[in-house]
Amino acid sequence: RITSSLNDMAVGLNSEAFTIDNNELARVTANNLYLGSAAAGNIYVDGVDTTAVANIGASAIIQATKNKKSVEFINAASTFKKLIVQADDGVIANVDISTTIGNLQIDSNIDNVNDVTDRLTIASGVTLDAEGDLILDATRGNILSSGGFNLIAGNDVDINDNVTSSGDIVITANSDNTGGGLFDLATSRTILTNENNLSITASDLILDGTINAG
Repeated sequence: RITSSLNDMAVGLNSEAFTIDNNELARVTANNLYLGSAAAGNIYVDGVDTTAVANIGASAIIQATKNKKSVEFINAASTFKKLIVQADDGVIANVDISTTIGNLQIDSNIDNVNDVTDRLTIASGVTLDAEGDLILDATRGNILSSGGFNLIAGNDVDINDNVTSSGDIVITANSDNTGGGLFDLATSRTILTNENNLSITASDLILDGTINAG
């Protein structure tokens, strides 16, 4: 585990009081790499690339789970082999996030307790692209976008909380056309597009929630 004992953390190209840049990441060999903890501050991820995580065998687990701390992806797109993002009080995806061999899982309210926002915010035009499953969870804050966004998965796309968008949403499961690839909207959850387009492509649909494109 690499973490700050107190300060905000930067991962990749950005700089904070505690920074691990891409060159330093490339010198780390591990099966699973934990970045952050329940003691660290906010985490800013900027332009992590495939070279930086070449020696990480499986998942990078980014954790800003201290009370009222968040994770923000900024400036340049980031790519991991597999990625788990956990925050106490929100995750902001300002740029594209992708995985090359496995799942992309984001939980913006890991303790399921009300904080300030708890929201998963996806900026206009952003793509979340998982080679495996794409799993989105934001229990108290829901999933919000001020414009359109794209969700892509080689396998399943699972949305576990309400989604509200002010732009078009494009969802593609089974993007590699190898079989499987479900779209799953959890029970009692709603996708609201505010009269914008919603496109869903999948091998099958598990619609336990509701879709409102009106």
